[in-house]
Amino acid sequence: MNNRITKEGLVSLSYLLLIPGLKLIYFFLNRIPRPATSVLTPVDNYIPFIPVFVVPYVIFYPFVLLGLIYLFKNNREVYIHTIKAYSLGLVVCYLTYLFFQTTMPRPEVTGNDIFSKIVAWIYYIDEPYNALPSIHVLGTMITMLGLKEGKYSNLLINLLGWSIILSTVFIKQHGILDVIAALVLCHFVFNTFTSTETVGEDVPVRIGNKGM
Repeated sequence: MNNRITKEGLVSLSYLLLIPGLKLIYFFLNRIPRPATSVLTPVDNYIPFIPVFVVPYVIFYPFVLLGLIYLFKNNREVYIHTIKAYSLGLVVCYLTYLFFQTTMPRPEVTGNDIFSKIVAWIYYIDEPYNALPSIHVLGTMITMLGLKEGKYSNLLINLLGWSIILSTVFIKQHGILDVIAALVLCHFVFNTFTSTETVGEDVPVRIGNKGM
């Protein structure tokens, strides 16, 4: 088994930088003072605030990163496909925030436990804007779809992914419509590209059994 990464492979790996690069735009849009619309639904009022769900919420970052790295190592074409879909999804989100800014009313965090403190910190660094579609949900579902197409989708991956998605409403970062909009968007952008594209001469590096 040859795990040597070619020059083309390094170029492919560098595509990962597109994601944090694009996410810089998020913070800019998150702090522009302008009117925002609440898309809270009656259903959201019945969803409890559960601080412990901040754990899967922050697991989002390693979940996406490790998922993309796995695809890079095992199926380069699906990796490129997933990066393109994620990037397009982010662009659509930012255009939505620019022309139709939304907000999410947040509860007052009164608990002194570690989970409540982490939620309070997230509220502090992230203004209650850029709500619809949810980028957390977008990134999670696109990663799940990429892993599924790359033949690495199991119960643990799905449980972890859906716990991240649910966490966005349980810590009141997002509402139901934010989640639905993101799920619709991620399926649209993921199907926009075909993973059968030829990426130069860069042959995917496979680890383990061929069936994976």
